[in-house]
Amino acid sequence: MVTPMLALRSLCVVAIAALLSACSPAPAAAPPRAPTTAATPPSASAPTALPPVIPAIDPVGARRPAPDTDADDPEGVDTRIYKVPVGSSPVSGPAAAPVTIVVFSDFQCPFCKDMAQVLTDVRREFPTKVRLVFKHQPLPPSMHPRAEPASQLAIEARGQKGDAGFWQAHDLLFASAPLLGDDDLARVARAIGLDPARAANAVTLHRHTQTILEDIQLGDSVGVRATPTVFVNGFKFEGGQPLEFFRAIIPAVLPIAESIARQGVAPERVYEEIIRDGVTMSR
Repeated sequence: MVTPMLALRSLCVVAIAALLSACSPAPAAAPPRAPTTAATPPSASAPTALPPVIPAIDPVGARRPAPDTDADDPEGVDTRIYKVPVGSSPVSGPAAAPVTIVVFSDFQCPFCKDMAQVLTDVRREFPTKVRLVFKHQPLPPSMHPRAEPASQLAIEARGQKGDAGFWQAHDLLFASAPLLGDDDLARVARAIGLDPARAANAVTLHRHTQTILEDIQLGDSVGVRATPTVFVNGFKFEGGQPLEFFRAIIPAVLPIAESIARQGVAPERVYEEIIRDGVTMSR
């Protein structure tokens, strides 16, 4: 028996598959901007030594399909809903927003920098319909040696100033990138008004590594293989996406959230209900 919710999800999947097909780059389209980290002069400050705790993940600047897709999806795109909880991560936007966007990101990744600006525009354009959740996904030190220190500072900013402090750090770090040396991080800390000694110790002593590893482990559990990766109400999209993509995808996922809310689920619990039976790599 096909339940109304399953039928509604199927309609959303069809719409999303069509959007993904329409958003795929044409052969003649200009390729995504190549990473500029190696060609950009590094900050003058000496890098902090990093522990080898960050597992490998591919840096990707354009969407590519996940290897495991719905068997009956003729387009070969991943149309599953993944179980990506908000947890204790920083959030921007109302708890009752019907659309939750979870982004796995790296502060030194140029494609993540582009995506951060797009998601800032999304938050401005959909202030009541979207909330944004940030998950740390720094590449290994051998690839992006300043991504992990930047995440340490962002987490420390949240510890000192709450979510507002985190998002200030988020914006300033991406604005500074790829210049993320110790002096650059100290400048960001001063701009936010952080305690300078505590901020420096958080970076040099890697005080928030456990938080970073928890985000990476969550990413592993939902098949995050590239930065940036975003989940829109549980639907996964890899690589950079333009604002036009979100303008199309947000209305496409709204019917599921609205249907759940009509069943009496509190607005702030709708996202939990959407992902309750979502996919993880162990399932």
